[in-house]
Amino acid sequence: MTCEEVRVQLAAYRRSEWTPQEQHAVKLHLTECATCRRWEAESRGVGEQLRHLPTITPEAAFRDRVMAAIKTEQAAIERGVAPPVAPEDLPVRPAKAPASPAPSPIAAGWSAHAAQMSVRVGEVGMGRMRGRRVWFGKTTAIATVAALFALIFAANLMSLFNVQNTGVIQPDIITGPAPAHYTLESHYPIITSVLANTNDVVYTAQNASGQQMLLIMDKVSKKALPLLAMPSDTAITMQGLSAHLLVWLNGTAHSDWSLLAEPADAQGAFQPITDTTALILASRGEALENSTVVGVQNVWVSDGSVLAAYTLADGTSVVRQTVFGGATPLTTTVLRTKAGHVVTNLYLDGPT
Repeated sequence: MTCEEVRVQLAAYRRSEWTPQEQHAVKLHLTECATCRRWEAESRGVGEQLRHLPTITPEAAFRDRVMAAIKTEQAAIERGVAPPVAPEDLPVRPAKAPASPAPSPIAAGWSAHAAQMSVRVGEVGMGRMRGRRVWFGKTTAIATVAALFALIFAANLMSLFNVQNTGVIQPDIITGPAPAHYTLESHYPIITSVLANTNDVVYTAQNASGQQMLLIMDKVSKKALPLLAMPSDTAITMQGLSAHLLVWLNGTAHSDWSLLAEPADAQGAFQPITDTTALILASRGEALENSTVVGVQNVWVSDGSVLAAYTLADGTSVVRQTVFGGATPLTTTVLRTKAGHVVTNLYLDGPT
């Protein structure tokens, strides 16, 4: 699904109105698209604010008066007689309200529009419109008052939500935990990629000389530790992270590269990486499936398993799965495409 399709359907998705297949497609997209995850979280926050707005409950006799007015006007129309304008049908000028803080520009625009509609309603009721005289009966009055209430409510709602003239909802209305802030390791002040699991933030960063380092930061202590013995002169990019595995790319798509994985220790902690602990999953130019590896198309990490899609020199693509947990990691080819086809958006759900 595209980002546009997911965002249009998110409301229905939260109400579980989709089929299981559609829900799975949305869930899959959200796991891969950080922008849509932020969009969904923000829209959920707005929904929470809407649900906490006070409910306006009309008095018990309101419905009876509305129905009686409709019946009276309908009977008059059937007789061909326009209902008269009764004094109680005319709008009543409200008492002057105490001064209040100025609304946002959009709310002020709505209020001005509501005031213009009030003047127009008065002209209709008094028969001052050009052309044929227009009668202003109870039903019309009730409908007009309801419309005015809707406009005023919309103005107050936008003022409550602090909507500016750019149409952007300010972040101070979003509920939920406050975002965490972390201080970078002073020798590597420029972050190039970052991922997080329940306990750690793992990221790549570069120093003033442009050298790259892989670092891990505990979310509780917020202390960053380098995972590599020495900084790297080649680019390093995080590709995947779970509670038990981290995967990164050494190099770029247009140079020699290697895809590496590092498992956590028995206590679930990631230790400094050495040549003997990191596993090379694939490298550019490596022989594979009667061809050679050209590039990495996509990576998915789930607990102790890695899925990686590679493009080969013969135009085909393969998906390889590496499972950790035994004495040695086990790698198998689970899919190979025809020439000209590539594999994207990998997702591992249990054994599937």
